[in-house]
Amino acid sequence: MDKLRKTRVATSSKKWGRYKSSEILPLWIADMDIKSPEFLEKSFIQRAKQNYFGYTDISEKIKLGIIEWYKYKFVNLLQKDNILFCNSVLHGYSIILQTCLPKNGSIIVFTPLYPPLMKIAEDLGIEVIEIPIVKEENYRIDFKLLEKTIKENSEISAITLCNPHNPIGKVWSGDVLSQIINLTKKYTLLLISDEIHSDLILDGNRFYSILDTSFSYKNKMVVLHSPAKTFNVAGLKASFMITRDQSLQKKLVEGLKKNFASELDIFSITMMEAIYTNIKDSYSYINSIIQRIEQNYRYLETALKKQSRCEIVKSQASFLVWIKVKDSACNNSSEIREVLREKYAMDIHEGTIFRGEGKNYIRMNIGCPKELLERAISQFITALENEAI
Repeated sequence: MDKLRKTRVATSSKKWGRYKSSEILPLWIADMDIKSPEFLEKSFIQRAKQNYFGYTDISEKIKLGIIEWYKYKFVNLLQKDNILFCNSVLHGYSIILQTCLPKNGSIIVFTPLYPPLMKIAEDLGIEVIEIPIVKEENYRIDFKLLEKTIKENSEISAITLCNPHNPIGKVWSGDVLSQIINLTKKYTLLLISDEIHSDLILDGNRFYSILDTSFSYKNKMVVLHSPAKTFNVAGLKASFMITRDQSLQKKLVEGLKKNFASELDIFSITMMEAIYTNIKDSYSYINSIIQRIEQNYRYLETALKKQSRCEIVKSQASFLVWIKVKDSACNNSSEIREVLREKYAMDIHEGTIFRGEGKNYIRMNIGCPKELLERAISQFITALENEAI
């Protein structure tokens, strides 16, 4: 634990380096405290030893590797020109909104939702229309409300999807995606899908991309993805977009050029090549991470089982857990976060920023060594039993 803390603080970790107290355990931002794969370290060292760091093109091998990668997600027939590189998923998302939406266009999102997918749009002057996810049946989309909202708002021009959905960890089924795709086709809407957590699918659940071969409609759809979460490399700025729509491709290429966002740095290129051209090693690492997350999740469930004021949402993907704190002494989850940080030496994400039902929820990152999680959960339980939260 101490070694982990010292290493992460010494390397200017955003997750660990923000606290005055060295005792606080951070379980907030989506950044795992698990080392990236050894083959990445070896690739970086090998590249650094070459000692030439000039302008570098993105190898075609990376695109071919991504095409093979998506075959594992039941996406076939991708072409190299379907793939566009960008320095982050959020930068790519911003460019999509700027270049592919008409003036005065608005978007639909499903809340609670990863906050930047709303804030980026709002900062661009785009109206964000929230459709609350229905908690029944392990969370579902109210399609009657969705279509009614589309019909009543002629300026709606896109739906932003998060799949798996952050923060609830929901992997949207093929049937749900088919219904969304049919609506986007019927009303000629753009469908944007953030699939950054889609490599970390838990408990044998099946992930469907909107690009899945089983969906016949391919127009006006774009996927955002990155190895950042899967391989714990968020400090290396690299992501990609995939679209089969040639009209969208043209707009996005122009948008990326205008924003100087299509070039990656040397070590981001090295990282992408190492991951997507060594699929066997990459999936071996992914499987080991999934096992650790599942073990931590089972520990969390067991530890909080007797806490009647806690309700854990069953996560189907990734290392983020959505937890309801019932009958709280705090007015909202922002206050819960403050109490936990200041009095119980642990930090989580407040649910309020995710909107929707988030007022009484917190998001907890369990992508960490079990020792860290055990200590943090012990402190969390103490806060519950003291009725401090």
